[in-house]
Amino acid sequence: MNGSTAGSGADTIIFTSFGLPVTITLGGSELLITSALTINGTAGLLTINGNNMSRIFSVTSGNTVTISDLKLTNGLEVDSGGGIFFVPGSGGGIKNSGTLTINNSTISGNTATIGSGINNSGTLTINNSTISENTAIDGGGGINNFGTLTISNSTIAGNRAGGGGGISNLNNGTLTISNSTISGNSASGDGGGVTNFGTLTLINSTISENLAGNNDGDDGGGIFNSGTLTISNSSVSGNSAPGNFEHNGGFGGGIFNSNTLTINNSTIAGNSAGTYGGGVTNFGTLTLSNSTIAGNSTASYGGSYGGGIFNSNTLTINNSTISGNSAFEVGGGILSGFDGALTINNSTISGNSAGRGGGIGIAENSSTVLTKLRSTIVANNDAVDVGDDLYGTFRAEYSLIEQRAGATIRETVARSNRYGVDPLLGPLTDNGGPTETHALLPGSPAINRGFNGTPQSFDQRGLGFVRAVERTDIGAFEFQKKGSYLVPDLDNPTRRQVIVVGSPLNDTISVAVVSPTLNVTFNGKVQKFLIA
Repeated sequence: MNGSTAGSGADTIIFTSFGLPVTITLGGSELLITSALTINGTAGLLTINGNNMSRIFSVTSGNTVTISDLKLTNGLEVDSGGGIFFVPGSGGGIKNSGTLTINNSTISGNTATIGSGINNSGTLTINNSTISENTAIDGGGGINNFGTLTISNSTIAGNRAGGGGGISNLNNGTLTISNSTISGNSASGDGGGVTNFGTLTLINSTISENLAGNNDGDDGGGIFNSGTLTISNSSVSGNSAPGNFEHNGGFGGGIFNSNTLTINNSTIAGNSAGTYGGGVTNFGTLTLSNSTIAGNSTASYGGSYGGGIFNSNTLTINNSTISGNSAFEVGGGILSGFDGALTINNSTISGNSAGRGGGIGIAENSSTVLTKLRSTIVANNDAVDVGDDLYGTFRAEYSLIEQRAGATIRETVARSNRYGVDPLLGPLTDNGGPTETHALLPGSPAINRGFNGTPQSFDQRGLGFVRAVERTDIGAFEFQKKGSYLVPDLDNPTRRQVIVVGSPLNDTISVAVVSPTLNVTFNGKVQKFLIA
């Protein structure tokens, strides 16, 4: 740091507080790190306080730095980076932006123009840490990133900014978040939790209770995406983009997408928006697979559309459930309009409500039939005016549509659809797998009536819930019947093995359990095993 000898090699600073909390208060100058350095605090007892007079750390390019067990607070920088700032170095033949790892630390209560907690243009890794209650005038209340950022087992909470209340990931930024929570952040503009203009991968994480601004057209309560976003095994819940009631409500209570969005094995639930897309608003390309969109809503006044999803470009839904969403105007579950293309395969649309098109609504100004249903259930939805299940013009095959009133349906395979029958669905609940589903009850008319041209190995619940070989069921859920089934070998997908479901074993079999590795106690719930 300041005063150390350049080129003297990597140093380590270890603070000992003898079990007592210790605060180091800066006197108006930042701590400049110009060589490789490791700083270790003491079990979170050491606080470095910027005294609202200066930034705390500045890490220059070309250096590898590790910070552990520290709390950084009250850093102030009207340029950027109140808590920690990365300078994008430049040098003759090689340019290096530096490497920083933060472990078991808290960065809280800092203020800056952008990236009030951390501003990163290098390579940053955050483990088991908390970034909270930081305030940025512009973007990135907690973190502003245009380098490479990896966050794991951490919490980003209660931060505030003009855009990207928790995190702002800029055009050249690469951001990976795993096993982490982004919660309770707010933005006066777009992206209450996160704004992404680069590449963002979200794995096993939660985006919850974030808020985008209440100005005209502030979008993306949880995430505002204008880059490439992939969400896997995660939850986006309780976020809001209310917008401005008098002018234009917000779009995308959970997620706003204008570029490329892929969602797998995830839940988008309980989000709300002022105008379009309580769960998700899509103006780009959205692929939703093995996921559940539930309990989202748009405002209870005129001009609100697409309670679960609003689509105005390209939306593909596979093996997914759209349930319990609501919109005041059109499309309780989904509204696809302005010539948006919508394709739904092996999915269940149920329990949604709207003024028109309780399940799915197609905007009246859509000039061509760009909505295709295959092996999909649309039932038990409700509309105040017309179109309980569907409103608009659709192509459909091998699907079950309970109420046709309000819709024009063009069968792409003659007599393959089922109309006017109750699919006999169970409630939305945990039926196994990572997301909640509607089970097909015994005797459901959806059983063995699905499309078999390109059979899928498993239903929405994934591994262990096989699609029948002789004829798949309609919807996201495959009824698991007693008897013998051919199941793909995970090591060799072209080879199939015979298993027996729901019948007692007459002979002893030997299996090697790969996962889970711990002892399991059965308590009436479904337990998944990966066996070799």
